[in-house]
Amino acid sequence: MTEFITLTCDPQAVQADTLQLLTAEGCDSLLIQKVVLKKLRVHAQANNVQCFGDDNVLISIDSVDGGIGPYLFSLDDGPLQSFSGFKNLSAGTYVVRSEDVDGCEGRDTLGISEPEPFEINLGEDQYLSYGDSTQLIANSNHPIANYEWESGWPLSCTDCAQP
Repeated sequence: MTEFITLTCDPQAVQADTLQLLTAEGCDSLLIQKVVLKKLRVHAQANNVQCFGDDNVLISIDSVDGGIGPYLFSLDDGPLQSFSGFKNLSAGTYVVRSEDVDGCEGRDTLGISEPEPFEINLGEDQYLSYGDSTQLIANSNHPIANYEWESGWPLSCTDCAQP
């Protein structure tokens, strides 16, 4: 028995053929040919957007399973490239495609999120006359790491939560 295995990227071409040969003397031979689907899987990762509206996402390829390298890569069916990273991206959904030397493809879909816009509310508008004072309180939808107040008027502090 002799077996031949051929790999293909085309699911329509998957098959198995068997051929049995018999000589005049009664000797036989069995020939099996299998066409097997070659699976290519690409594994990508990305960081999320740091601040609302930024375009600082980096998508990198962790690994490719199956196929024969070297591999080429594309983002959202763009042109194929030999390097395995895409940078300066904003929030959204991206499809990373990998292609091996035989033209077999693998895909990975990544969803990139971003935080809500950073908003600060100092409360209702206040109208002050010369000599009046008020306490400002900054409320935000995100934790505030640092304060830096600037004013033409004297403040009790320039780096605290309530000047």
